[in-house]
Amino acid sequence: MIWVSLSLVTYHLHVTDIVSKAHMRAGLILCTFMSRDIHLLKRAFLVYVRPIVEHNSVIWSPYTARDIDAVESVQLRFTKRLPTLSNMSYNDR
Repeated sequence: MIWVSLSLVTYHLHVTDIVSKAHMRAGLILCTFMSRDIHLLKRAFLVYVRPIVEHNSVIWSPYTARDIDAVESVQLRFTKRLPTLSNMSYNDR
């Protein structure tokens, strides 16, 4: 029982760390790129941010709703800050 509790905490800390790194990288993309071309920014997200989130995700696969929401928040927050997508709902983006 103690091992299960510790492993849940460890995975949650790992997910939190991964999400934090991904948010920082996504923010850097939006600050660094002068162009506001949506296709370019989406491609930059796929190239620079998504590998952070997907690296070894089979091993640390988030299974609690809290961790899944945290991982999804990276894409949600990034697409919300894109010029023409900011007024759309998350499902429509």
